Amino acid sequence: MAIEAKFDAYVNGKIGYCTIHEGYSNQVICYPRGCMNSELVAPRVKFLWLGLPLKSDTEGPMWAARAITEADLQRSTYSDEFKALATIGLEEQRASEASWAELGWPTIWNGVLNFLRDRKIAAEVAESVLRALGATPARFSRVVAAS
Repeated sequence: MAIEAKFDAYVNGKIGYCTIHEGYSNQVICYPRGCMNSELVAPRVKFLWLGLPLKSDTEGPMWAARAITEADLQRSTYSDEFKALATIGLEEQRASEASWAELGWPTIWNGVLNFLRDRKIAAEVAESVLRALGATPARFSRVVAAS
């Protein structure tokens, strides 16, 4: 299994991100096709995207807010050349989506916290484990507090 762990970052991508694809490309497109590592090719390798959940009004997969979108094809500030390349990228991205399973960090943190609590592990230890997973109190206190 290959895992793309995005803490509070988003998908990396642009036109020219990958020399193999003509249009826009990103991790969602390139990883399952072996562009970044010839050993990582779907469907032989399973892919998991770990990230922050999208806002409730955002549709699509976890990377949807920052990857290529339908809105990019409509922006008046973008050139026709960019829109043509972005259209190719959007089609590639949609084709690649099926290669990815998704899991949100809050689900992982809550699972770890519950696992540790069930074993009577001290709260300080649980919080240390969560910090090691990137759940710093300032960034993710709502996740720890909600558990």
